[in-house]
Amino acid sequence: MSITDAAERPLTILVTAFNAVGHMNAVAGATRALMERGHRMVFLVEKAFSEQFHPLGFEEHIYSSKEEKPQQQQQQQRSGEWLAEFLFEHKIIGPFSVEEKMVNLIEFFRGPEHLAEWTRYNEAVKEALELYKPDLVYYDYGALVPAIYYSGVPWIKNYSVAPTFTCFTEGVPPGGSGKQEKQSSISLLNHCLTITFITTRLFLDQ
Repeated sequence: MSITDAAERPLTILVTAFNAVGHMNAVAGATRALMERGHRMVFLVEKAFSEQFHPLGFEEHIYSSKEEKPQQQQQQQRSGEWLAEFLFEHKIIGPFSVEEKMVNLIEFFRGPEHLAEWTRYNEAVKEALELYKPDLVYYDYGALVPAIYYSGVPWIKNYSVAPTFTCFTEGVPPGGSGKQEKQSSISLLNHCLTITFITTRLFLDQ
């Protein structure tokens, strides 16, 4: 049954996002309207964020790594502060050169620590898909995890990062670099959003 065919009945929607405060809050805000329309919203959250979205009306499906570590216990207590400290310790944010921060950011995403978290996240998504059998997945993540891709369940991508992350063109600095763009802010935003729209349209037409 398609989403269009199911429009007359409440849907079960799996909501999930990258394990960071900005992504989690963005996807919660974007999907609350669906909840207000009577749809069942199941939010897949890492245990660091447990009980933060239940008061808003979401069901929470909690996941974590199998091996508990003191660092993870700290993360559970202070999810936002933990991430800021982690990024600072790895010189991804802070008083470092743009080049140094960008190199460290790329190394982090390529490193074993991020790969391990990615693997745990994919397994958690797969478990939630099997348990709740959602009609739709609404996610905010940099890439589509295999569990969602191979599930056959329709999905919507929420993109809560800066528009510059979608652009790879002259005059637009790399997303997250902190450098000033040469174009005006309005011109830059329109350019990046146009690229995003065209890319999405091409994907949907396939």
